[in-house]
Amino acid sequence: MRFGFFIAFLLSAAVLYAQGPVIEAAVNKSTVEVGEVFTYQIIANQDCPVTAPDFGELEVVGGPDKGYSSSSVTVNNVTKNENQYTLTFHLRANKKGTFNIPPASMKCKLKKVNSGESIAITVTGSGNNQSVNSSGSYFLKISSDKNSVYVGEPFVLTLKFYSTKKPSQIEAIENGNASGIYRKDLNPNRLNYTMTQENIKGSKYYVLELKQELCIPERAGKVTIEPYYASLLHSVDLFTTIREDGKSNTLTIDVKKLPADTPDDFNGLVGKFNLIHTIDKTSLTEGEAIEFNLEISGTGNFNGFDEPKLKLPSSFLVIDPEVTDETSASSQGIKGKINYKYFITPTEEGDFEITPFSFSYFDTGEKRIRQCVIPAIKIHVEEGDENRGVVIKGQKPIEIENTDIQFIHQQKGVNVNTSDFVFGTLPYNLLLIVPPVLVLLVMFAKRRVKRSSPEEKLENTKKSARKNALKNLAKSSQAIKTGDHNSALKMMQNSLITYLMTKLDLSLSGLSLKSITAELESRKTDTALLLELSHIWKKIEMAQYAPVSAQNLEDTVKETIKLIDALDGKI
Repeated sequence: MRFGFFIAFLLSAAVLYAQGPVIEAAVNKSTVEVGEVFTYQIIANQDCPVTAPDFGELEVVGGPDKGYSSSSVTVNNVTKNENQYTLTFHLRANKKGTFNIPPASMKCKLKKVNSGESIAITVTGSGNNQSVNSSGSYFLKISSDKNSVYVGEPFVLTLKFYSTKKPSQIEAIENGNASGIYRKDLNPNRLNYTMTQENIKGSKYYVLELKQELCIPERAGKVTIEPYYASLLHSVDLFTTIREDGKSNTLTIDVKKLPADTPDDFNGLVGKFNLIHTIDKTSLTEGEAIEFNLEISGTGNFNGFDEPKLKLPSSFLVIDPEVTDETSASSQGIKGKINYKYFITPTEEGDFEITPFSFSYFDTGEKRIRQCVIPAIKIHVEEGDENRGVVIKGQKPIEIENTDIQFIHQQKGVNVNTSDFVFGTLPYNLLLIVPPVLVLLVMFAKRRVKRSSPEEKLENTKKSARKNALKNLAKSSQAIKTGDHNSALKMMQNSLITYLMTKLDLSLSGLSLKSITAELESRKTDTALLLELSHIWKKIEMAQYAPVSAQNLEDTVKETIKLIDALDGKI
């Protein structure tokens, strides 16, 4: 019995040893030309993790493609099943020479095996052939809808595959290099391809459009688009497929310069554009925020559009805008609109006339420079007053009693002395003198404020920073109650940023949580306050990208008020 068990164990061990992990590697060609695509395949008998080799200077243009096959062989009435797992790469070399591909490896049940020796690839020839097949049975072609354009003017590049045999599968597509051009695939997730037929020099070709790209030149001169590569398969029969692969032609586009006499607000936009704006108020008080929307729409090289830089008085604070990009690539160019929403806060009273923004572009239809400009906007800012607009309620009404006619008393009169009169007394004289004096003092104070130095104005602004911040936070609470959470978040963020900028003398361009924390640390602010600032800052930022309940927003407002109160005593 023990002997039989021992024999069975030896047979099992022998079978397991015979079916141990095995991995091999092979290429379909060991000598190729520059730019010619060849296949490197890894073959394994078990489905274990495989590590592909480092191909070095050889370029991977396709794959890895996974494959699996199973077969059974019967010898002496013993059937043996064999599994085969493949991993296929499509490679090419861009220069002549000899290239070594190191062994691949596989790890199965803590046992690591490799594919043997390195494989040497010899690359010869110039690789300048522009057609994929000298016999003409198939070829690739790139074409453009325009041969001459201006800098920034879009054109469409189309890659087509021509073959006398009907292709059944697209294996790989790779763009040719082209410097100085912005490119965008018009069908990045294409699943369906349209096939047509054309008669070329008496031969019928199947034509497959592989790719369409929107191209926008970024410099003048001759721009060369190097050959594209593609690999396709067509079926001969149920078990046989043939690969047709290679490179397309080279294409040259003539890119013309734009007019030299361009205005200062021209930054290279080409196409047709429009500019509109909205502003929610033009009369307000200090510390109150303006919502200003700026929308650029049209068709052209939107990719060259920079974020607008508003021209505002130095006393107007503005934070980074909320950007809504609704553009998409089309055959005419990048089409759609971009909206910039700004929240602007004036910090000084007065009347201002502003021209916030303008830009110029080259109209490809009229072949001339056109300008889009926002007309001058008048802004009236009144002095902030926390008591303005307060309605006093709850006063008791005057009670009128005994409204009936009263009879004249017949009693004897009472003697009156001059001391009983108010006229001529000290209180009377003070009542005459004090009001004019108060008016003069108020006028003097306002005049002094207007003539005060920038340093004095800055100090006064710092003193009112807390009051203005708390007023805006109160408005944020009101917005939360009405359900306008987006406006509440913006006002909350604007209040905190404006307060910190004012108190710490920071500029908007360098404003960040890091710069604010560094400045507070230099002023020896408590670590607990710094942590609370970081917590609230990140909480407000996160709330702009994820839905937050009204209660959480209200709690954030209360936390911000406590933080400002705590900081105000420290900085």
